[in-house]
Amino acid sequence: MATEQLEVSLVETLKELSAKKNELTLKAGQIHLEIKELTNISNKVDVEYLTTVAKLDELLTDLQSKYPNGEVDLLEGTVTF
Repeated sequence: MATEQLEVSLVETLKELSAKKNELTLKAGQIHLEIKELTNISNKVDVEYLTTVAKLDELLTDLQSKYPNGEVDLLEGTVTF
């Protein structure tokens, strides 16, 4: 086996590119974890939204049965039917 000295500029370029590659790998990992966290948050909000809509629909159905064609005024807390 033989050993040969590389040009200083080539060694510096290799070091810089290697460091940049490591930095980008770290950033990509961080972004991946943040996406995973945001996905979890989004899923929780979706479930809460669907639960809220179901409860609201249930209450509105009950009101529609009790007051056919009624109009609810949330500011006054009244129903006109």
